[in-house]
Amino acid sequence: MLEKVKTIAKKHDNICVVILITLITLGLNLNQKISNGDEVWCFQHLYKLYNGCKIYTDVNIITTPLYWYIGLGFLKILGANILSLRIYHEIILILVGTTTYQILKKLGLTKPKALVSLAIIMCLGLFKQISSMYNGLSLALTLIGILNLIKKQTPKQPYIQGIIIFLIIMTKQNIGVYYAIGLIIYELISNKNKKEKAQAITKEIVTAAALISLTCVIMQINGTLEGLLNYTIFNIKEFSKENVSILTASIIRILIMIVAIILAIIIVKNKKIKTTQKTKENLKILAIFSAIMSLIIYPINNEHHSVLAFHISYILLIYIIFEILAKDLIEELISKKAKEIITLLVVTVIATLSAINIINIVEWSKKVGNAAGTPYFGGILEQETKENITKVNNYIKEANKKVIILSTKAALYNIPEKRNNGPYDLPSKGNLGKEGEDGIIQKIQQLKNTEILIEKEEKEMFWQESKKIREYITKNLTPKGEIEEFSIYETKNIDKNT
Repeated sequence: MLEKVKTIAKKHDNICVVILITLITLGLNLNQKISNGDEVWCFQHLYKLYNGCKIYTDVNIITTPLYWYIGLGFLKILGANILSLRIYHEIILILVGTTTYQILKKLGLTKPKALVSLAIIMCLGLFKQISSMYNGLSLALTLIGILNLIKKQTPKQPYIQGIIIFLIIMTKQNIGVYYAIGLIIYELISNKNKKEKAQAITKEIVTAAALISLTCVIMQINGTLEGLLNYTIFNIKEFSKENVSILTASIIRILIMIVAIILAIIIVKNKKIKTTQKTKENLKILAIFSAIMSLIIYPINNEHHSVLAFHISYILLIYIIFEILAKDLIEELISKKAKEIITLLVVTVIATLSAINIINIVEWSKKVGNAAGTPYFGGILEQETKENITKVNNYIKEANKKVIILSTKAALYNIPEKRNNGPYDLPSKGNLGKEGEDGIIQKIQQLKNTEILIEKEEKEMFWQESKKIREYITKNLTPKGEIEEFSIYETKNIDKNT
């Protein structure tokens, strides 16, 4: 029976990897509370699009549109709720995992080694990266591009790479630029003659540029190009200046990347280390993209960005250890019995994680009912949060004037009511377009017959939220009272007939 399972697993290993990733991650990603953060903000944007709002015109989305258009398709097909978003994100996570597995196999690792390596990478944090997955989709496309580079060169490859550049840029503009830079650097130092290098780079750039130009023409026709430039390009200065953060864990990951790249350079340059030309090319590819993609951590260096930024570095280090430096040593030291023990250990770990996952799914199914019939179906909406949302929304409905929640928490209250107040709904620095904080202050100055809700305590604000806007409101608008965690301010010179 065991031998039969092993035979099936070897024959259909790709399908098995998909199943394993799903078994390990699905429950963990479903069994999450609805709270203020990336997931709810992403869902707010998609839900606005679902309800007919126009991207970049009515919604302050700061990344290019591919992730959002695909996500909108999921909501239309599966239902306009957060469960559809989580299924979408789970598929992206599976795509990242399976493409990583394909790369490891293409590098020469045996299927068992590739599976163990994937498990190691997932345990380093990949399995829980489910929130703002436009970064995850960008990484998946990047890995697909790297896999294409590692495969045998073909005449069509530069055109394929041009398409991949386009797709990544259309998913997350900065990551697309990083990928293009990494690709050009690789072409320049690859084992090709000058003419082949020039032709490859030209085909890649022209293909990507043609597709981007066509997209811009289409967006200009439908009236969204100016908004796209406003939120994705013209806000770069403020976003980079105001959102810098440091994560201690990234220091360790940076050191891992540096060690991996130094080892790769030594192996490529040192003639005493016997390796094939193909191995050297693979090392060049992985080392270049390890360094370039690490830029993902700037300016926001949180756990999500950090894990994704150094994903390729893990692949590079594993490749160097398992297939170059210690391949023969591993084969000598690990006996057949030891391999069986390791396999049993891996299976036990996977089974344990899967069991935890199933428990999470059971727990999720018990709790998810509190959000039934709302856009939050699929997430865990705690009773306290539900009551808080109801109280604030009842206040807004009963008010005799327009009420704006100026907070990153606005999504929690606006989603159930299909409410859209544009950039006020996510007033984070860098999310406010080319006019930035001053632009929002100017808009507030023009408001009439309006109440604005802000956090009572500045220390409770999300760290990216604009304190400058808050200060303007507290100094220039009239305080009226409080509702839940918010202070209420109203505009001066209220025109009740407006």
